[in-house]
Amino acid sequence: MNRGLLELQHSKQTKKTLDLIDGPLFDLWLKKITNGLFTTCMVIAIPLFFYLFSWIF
Repeated sequence: MNRGLLELQHSKQTKKTLDLIDGPLFDLWLKKITNGLFTTCMVIAIPLFFYLFSWIF
């Protein structure tokens, strides 16, 4: 019986951790990653655009 109680507490703790990771932490991570990707794309795209544009004219 004691082992069952211990496993139940462990599963509750695991569920809390998963809820935390899946909830606010995931949102924060997604925001940082998408922000980083967008910034990286802009840093590459803007000079590339001007370079190609200067070649045309």
